[in-house]
Amino acid sequence: MHHSTRRGFDQAFVHEKSRGGRGPALLCVHGWPESKRIFWKVIEPFARAGFDVIVPDLRGFGDSGPAPDGFYDTVSHARDMHSLVRDHLGYESAVLLGGDLGGPVIQEMALRWPEFVERMVLFN
Repeated sequence: MHHSTRRGFDQAFVHEKSRGGRGPALLCVHGWPESKRIFWKVIEPFARAGFDVIVPDLRGFGDSGPAPDGFYDTVSHARDMHSLVRDHLGYESAVLLGGDLGGPVIQEMALRWPEFVERMVLFN
């Protein structure tokens, strides 16, 4: 497990790189009241398929710390995700996968940073 503090809290995440080196980023965003563990069984198959898989815990969930500003809204989560993938890990774009609360979070990302989002997959 890895950690980032770029947004003022301890954000826990898994970063499994593709077998071919650096593949396209695949950001998997969990719902409420879940954590990154919901994606455990698909991380390895996605990496074998050529993705660099990024699976964070949202602020206040799982192994991540609480929000420094007290906000747990869609916009704050979207900013956290974008900062993690772009600023901390250095990807210029990503495929987004989200369910439940993760769905609105990735939709917010697509609205705020359309040039960053290659594709978006919503599930429930």
